Amino acid sequence: MLITSDPQLVDDHTYPGRPRVLLKITEFVSDLYLRRNWVNANRVLDPDTHYFLGDLFDGGREWDDAKWVREFTHRWNRIYTKPAYKLTIMGLPGNHDIGFGNTINLKAANRFAMFFGEPNSVYSIGNHSVVALDGISLMNWINETVYSRPIDFLSDVFDAHVTGADQQPRVLLTHVPLYRDPALPCGRYRESRRNTIPWEYGYQYQTMLSPQVSEHILRSVRPSVVFSGDDHDACHTTHKYTYADDTKAPMHHTEEFTVKTVSMAMGVRYPAVQLLSLDGLFQERPNAAAGSAEPSFKTRICYMPDPFLGFIMYGIACVFSIFALVAVHMCFPLLSRSSSTVSRKRSDSLNSPMVAVPPHLLPTYEKASVSAARLLRSTSGAAGRGVRLFNADRRAWIALAKDAGIIVLAAFGYFTYLTYRIYRDQ
Repeated sequence: MLITSDPQLVDDHTYPGRPRVLLKITEFVSDLYLRRNWVNANRVLDPDTHYFLGDLFDGGREWDDAKWVREFTHRWNRIYTKPAYKLTIMGLPGNHDIGFGNTINLKAANRFAMFFGEPNSVYSIGNHSVVALDGISLMNWINETVYSRPIDFLSDVFDAHVTGADQQPRVLLTHVPLYRDPALPCGRYRESRRNTIPWEYGYQYQTMLSPQVSEHILRSVRPSVVFSGDDHDACHTTHKYTYADDTKAPMHHTEEFTVKTVSMAMGVRYPAVQLLSLDGLFQERPNAAAGSAEPSFKTRICYMPDPFLGFIMYGIACVFSIFALVAVHMCFPLLSRSSSTVSRKRSDSLNSPMVAVPPHLLPTYEKASVSAARLLRSTSGAAGRGVRLFNADRRAWIALAKDAGIIVLAAFGYFTYLTYRIYRDQ
């Protein structure tokens, strides 16, 4: 199973102060990065199931229907084409898709569910029950239409476990992380220098669900493992809880993995996805009924290619190419001018008139000839030499511009070819 979190397609709400031309370039490069990673992940990792943890768009909750459908059709569907014969679940919304808590945009929530599917769902995969829960709607307490759906869903999930209808190990997927002590460290995979998830909230967001809601979710679902998103950075923690309010009840432990964003534009240096393998034969083992401590799953982080390394290498290659072109075109004209001067001196000596001079006047004649030649070159040839030097330099710069243009055209053609290869369906 491949778990992807927070693609958050770049739009006008991502960088509100950025010039429009630069914003369009950012959108194009970011979309290209997402598309390339999606194609390569399906080709190399070849997962059986794909799950998205929300925040598919950055400003989806703010868009009208026309804008939303345009972004969904022309960008999202071109980037994340669904692979054939594989289960792809995109119905879990994020706060950037529908809002958060009491400020949820009901119209945006209904629109998201209509295009991507039911946000609260249970799928049986590998003898495990994968539970996707719309946790941000549980944080709403003023609109019954919003909070009644996840509450009823949790009640059904709890009843299925109590009555024995669903005894499979459970995997919980939610967009916002469950509550934990803000001082708890997140582990070695976190990039941020602040190795914790702080307890913060603001316009349409909150870093964690409330303690009461988190406790209710854990007691109702009773998951073996939890996967969440929203934070954009990796975090690993363990929740301790009981199935009842009785303090003497046995303590249960559940690990939670907060998945990194897959986008290059969401503030992390190394985007990633999360891989999850489920042991389908876990319940058939003899020690499973005895309550073995061995988990029925294995998970690991899978980093995407460095999004900025290519730009750095292209920049270094460009600087070296320009330096080499300038060096070549500045050195060769100097060599050609020095060689032409030597050949001209040789031709002058060979073409000089043969005059019979007496032997005793020969030294005087040679000195006079050299002086006359120097005077002639310094007077009549100065302007011509300046023109020749200017023309040589101009020809060198013209040749340099031609070579640079060829390099630019070749790079543009190669980039266009790569774009075509990445965007076409594979």
